[in-house]
Parts: sequence; C-alpha cells; structure tokens
Amino acid sequence: MAPARCTIVLFPPLTTGILHTSVRSQEAFPREGDAMAASQPTGQGGAGLQYIRMDRSVREALRQLRSPDVDALVVIDGDRPTDGAIIGIITERDIFRAMAARGLEALDNLVWMLAKEDFVSVDVGMSGTDRLKQFCAHKTDHLAVTDGFVLTSVQSIWSCVDEVAGGGKTAHG
Repeated sequence: MAPARCTIVLFPPLTTGILHTSVRSQEAFPREGDAMAASQPTGQGGAGLQYIRMDRSVREALRQLRSPDVDALVVIDGDRPTDGAIIGIITERDIFRAMAARGLEALDNLVWMLAKEDFVSVDVGMSGTDRLKQFCAHKTDHLAVTDGFVLTSVQSIWSCVDEVAGGGKTAHG
C-alpha cells in the first residue's frame, strides 16, 4: 500500500497583494445572493461546493452555512468561482470561535478576516481511512480534497467517519 499523501496549503497574508491559488471548477453556476456554488460534490449527499466572496460579511457566511448540506465555504477573491483565487475556507466553528473571543461584532467582519488561510489538502484518491488519519494528524475538522490543482470538495471529519463506517466508499465515486 502506498503511503498517504497530503499537502498543507499555506497562503501568504492578504496584505502582500499576491493572488492566491486559482480556483478551477467545471460548470460553476452562481446562486442567489452573494454565495456561489459549483457542481462538484462536497462530502456525502451530493451537495455542491460552496463559495463566498472575500468582501462579504461573516453574517452572510453564517446564513449560507445554515443550509443543511453546507459544512464549509471556500472564500474567494473574485466575482465567480472560475475566475477567483482561493483565499481560504470558513466554517461555523471558525465563526463561533470568533464570536466567543470578540462578541457579536465578529459577525460584521469580512469573511477573509476569519478564513483559514492554511488548511490541509488531500488527494481525491486517498482512502477514507487515510483521510481520517490526516484529520487526526493535523488536528483539523475539514480537509480540502483536490484532484491535482483542482479543488473538488471540502470534507468534514463527520462525513469522513460516515464514509468509512459505510464500507469505505469515497465521496467521489
């Protein structure tokens, strides 16, 4: 068996003015409002990968995260997922931690201020068991799943546990 591979994606601070990794997705369609969705599956259940522009408020991100199949949002610098650069990811947990530290004012911040710029990325072909090991090794609750340089999904630890308990089927096949 080949050893598990993962990549920790580190982005320089936004103040450098450097654009980050370009998002490549197929058949990306904007949805109502400022959040955007692409056709790739996220975790189990076939939900689409969810995007939000970096200039939107944390309050708007929280509204989008309330949807049942949305575990995380990909924060982008750009108007559309196909044109944007990935700034980071943001989850409900990130928002609740910010609210605990700063109070309700955290909801009025822009999402790029809370987005995790460094997140763990794993290959789409990695088994669920190996992904679980990556969750534990990096002490994270979400992984970016990539196929080469293409972001295909953001998987939560809970959907990975469900995947492994369900017989090892991947969320992508």
